[in-house]
Amino acid sequence: GSIYFDVNKSDVKPAMRARLTEIAKALAAVPEQRVLIEGHTDADGSNEYNLKLSQLRAESVRSVLLAGGGAPGGLEAHGYGETKPIASNTTSAGKAQNRRVELVIEGSAAAPR
Repeated sequence: GSIYFDVNKSDVKPAMRARLTEIAKALAAVPEQRVLIEGHTDADGSNEYNLKLSQLRAESVRSVLLAGGGAPGGLEAHGYGETKPIASNTTSAGKAQNRRVELVIEGSAAAPR
C-alpha cells in the first residue's frame, strides 16, 4: 500500500505513523532487507518544487521507519516528483492518489546496485 500526503505537505499523518511503525518492526527482523522508499507528487507546481517535495516525503517516511527500528543501511529514500503518476492529475481524487510514498521491498541490502 501507499502512504498518502496532503497538498504541499511532507509530514506523515498520525494514522500512517502507526502503520509504518508496524512495518519497521517487521523489517527489523530482516535487517538485510533492502527497502526503496519512493516519493511522488501530483502535477501542481513546478517540476523542481515537486522533485524536492517528493524527496522530503520519502525522507519523512524513512525517518518514521528508522524510529520504529528499521535498519538504516537498507532504507533508501528517492523522490520522483510528478514523473510517475498512478492516476489522472486532472481531478482532485487523482491528484490525491499521486501524492504518495510507496515502499518497494527488494532482496539483500548488500546486493549490487
